[in-house]
Amino acid sequence: MQFPQAPAAPFPWAGPRLHSRPVPVALFALLLATAIAWVVASVAYTAWRVVRPPRMTEGKALYLLKRLSPEDLGLRHEPLGFDVRDGRGEQLKLVAWWIPSAAPADRTVVLLHGYGDAKIGAIAWAPTWHELGWNVVAVDGRAHGESGGRFCSGGYHERDDLDAIVDALRARYPTAARHVALFGVSLGTGAAVGCAARRGDISAVVLDSPFADYGNAVRSHLRRLRIPLTTLHGVIVRLAEKICGARWRDTRPAELIRRIKCPVLTIRGSADDFVTPGDLAALDAAMASREDGGRSRVVVVAGAHHTLALAADPVRYRNVIASFLAGTRDRASAAP
Repeated sequence: MQFPQAPAAPFPWAGPRLHSRPVPVALFALLLATAIAWVVASVAYTAWRVVRPPRMTEGKALYLLKRLSPEDLGLRHEPLGFDVRDGRGEQLKLVAWWIPSAAPADRTVVLLHGYGDAKIGAIAWAPTWHELGWNVVAVDGRAHGESGGRFCSGGYHERDDLDAIVDALRARYPTAARHVALFGVSLGTGAAVGCAARRGDISAVVLDSPFADYGNAVRSHLRRLRIPLTTLHGVIVRLAEKICGARWRDTRPAELIRRIKCPVLTIRGSADDFVTPGDLAALDAAMASREDGGRSRVVVVAGAHHTLALAADPVRYRNVIASFLAGTRDRASAAP
């Protein structure tokens, strides 16, 4: 049996081929929409991760640091807690350790850790201060360690937290916290500078591996991680600010350092590649502009990487801090 054949198409492009041409256009549109969605999702996730650091857990501390408390460094301590409220009205609990000096002392230093770290990491610097006769307070910053908070803010809200901590220390330990110094490492330097720039009752500020502008520090970190689409790094920074409610241009350490009334010591390694040359120049210029009789100092430790100046040369590190603090005591003694 023979079936009738369909009539031939009058034109070569007629028939089924007429409907095949839009298919590549639809596919292209689908791929373009998928790419845009991927970029948007990647930008949003990266911005969220910028202000949502991984928590330092006990297991991670034991694996990475081989310690769980100041007792592992031979330092007795007591737990502390601080109820703080930032500029947005957010209230949270910050967890800390009080490490008293071997002999009664009227000076206390607050240790402020870096990004993704916690007080268990910050106490690497505690023996140095303890040997110099200082009481030590090591704090878990917001959204770090055991402290509350969903997002860190690069020092923006942390300066409010530190304000509350200093006030609470003075109320709780009126003698031991008569003189208060701030010691910040990397991320912690932003809080230390932001707090000290608006207070007149801080005795000294020590900044290990400071950044000049947190937005620039984020961009530098994204480049180190080889995050693609570098043109979108600025968008990531702005979105991260929105998520955590910060304005990093208002808290640039390179500008605020000039306003700090007490002596400032900055320490960094010559091999620190987390901070760009331009930002290092801005920090050095800010330090050079300070008019405090040469009490403020910039120290560069040869061969040391980011936050590793203490490990690279512990003897020199201790001597630098001891010499600097001796100058601040002379200043305090000379004050009316």
